Amino acid sequence: MNQAHLHMVVNHFPIIGIIIGVIVLGVGILSKSVISKRIGGLILIGSSLFTFPSFETGEGAEEIVEHIQGVSENLIEKHEELAEQFMGFVWGIILIGILALLSEWKMKRFTNWLYITLFVIASFSVYFAKQVGTSGGEIRHSEIRKETKSATDSKKKHKENDEEDED
Repeated sequence: MNQAHLHMVVNHFPIIGIIIGVIVLGVGILSKSVISKRIGGLILIGSSLFTFPSFETGEGAEEIVEHIQGVSENLIEKHEELAEQFMGFVWGIILIGILALLSEWKMKRFTNWLYITLFVIASFSVYFAKQVGTSGGEIRHSEIRKETKSATDSKKKHKENDEEDED
């Protein structure tokens, strides 16, 4: 298994895991369930830890795919920049998540505020995780690129106009 393959295998865990963690943590906060908050925090921390192997294999994946015809260096750079921004949220999730779990263990009164803060940070990170995932997919999947979508929409409108003219 080369770096590109490994990158494609591990990069889905942080994205999907963080979404699941946000849902579980949100349910725990709303229902005031200590167990759900704990599980949500653990899912968020665990999912965030998968970001590190994904980030580390990214460089090796770049070395492999940058020589493939049709792969844009600009798309690779965009993906890399978004991944670096996402890492800031990952560090926040890990730090606040560990603090929330430790404060719960020590029976601190501000534990719920830490879980709420974790929920907010993780919720914002979902947007950045989606951006990173989409930008990575655009490197090899031209069909999901914005310019491809707008070209397809333009063709559809053109076809609809032609059909209206025939009527």
